[in-house]
Amino acid sequence: MFKEHGRWKHEDDAIYSEIELKYLYSSLTSMVDENDPNSAEFEQTEGLAIINKHWVKTVNTLQKLMNTMNMMYYFQKLKILYDECDKPGKRPSIGLLEKTMNRCFKLYQMIDDFMKIFKLIQVREVSTFNHLLTHVNRD
Repeated sequence: MFKEHGRWKHEDDAIYSEIELKYLYSSLTSMVDENDPNSAEFEQTEGLAIINKHWVKTVNTLQKLMNTMNMMYYFQKLKILYDECDKPGKRPSIGLLEKTMNRCFKLYQMIDDFMKIFKLIQVREVSTFNHLLTHVNRD
């Protein structure tokens, strides 16, 4: 995957890509202003529609990314919090959706950082191999 795209990229339609999350997050933060007196009304109307549309896919994205980073223990701890929001009469808030998106951003960044390290290691191995070939060919 990394060699094809120059960075880690998934091909799973059940989760959000980093670009999709950035777009959703920026549009969400532009719509929500905690100091706005109409923010409670927004949370009950449009906010509810946004949460219904994006909550499950965002949590699935977080689960997939945490699984990729071998962080399933931490995801299970978060899942307890998320399961509380899924109980009858309760629902996740816009703030919790934003926090979950931020966690996904951090995980995408961690994966990209690891891929850069692996790329540097590969470059180093290739340069060492080429250096050895040069010395062997001289002899």
